[in-house]
Amino acid sequence: MPRKPRFQLPGIPQHIIQRGNNREPCFYTAVDYQRYLDDLEHAMEVNHCDLHAYVLMTNHVLCGAPHKMCNVKFRIM
Repeated sequence: MPRKPRFQLPGIPQHIIQRGNNREPCFYTAVDYQRYLDDLEHAMEVNHCDLHAYVLMTNHVLCGAPHKMCNVKFRIM
């Protein structure tokens, strides 16, 4: 069953979570973390988005982004 659309309130930042498949690691080495950050930075520039905060953990990523980013989140992640 597909997930319901994200509930959006104008001006309220979104809490975005990306997890590894079956909660397996997303990152194995420092190079993996840096590659993710480089790709994220590029995607944010291309899509003219802002990012308030992020946390990279071994098996998931947390991001806090302004509401306007929600329309392009699938292109970023």
